[in-house]
Amino acid sequence: MLSQELKKLEMDNLIERIPYTTIPPKVEYLPTNRGKSLENILYELCL
Repeated sequence: MLSQELKKLEMDNLIERIPYTTIPPKVEYLPTNRGKSLENILYELCL
């Protein structure tokens, strides 16, 4: 379920997936500029 949501967020250009070729495998997710632009809106929704 989590991987499906992460894929959707990546397709919507809200997060960026950065895979590393390490053992064990590692993946990092970072917000894109578009994702960062939603920070204030999401903050207000959480109040």
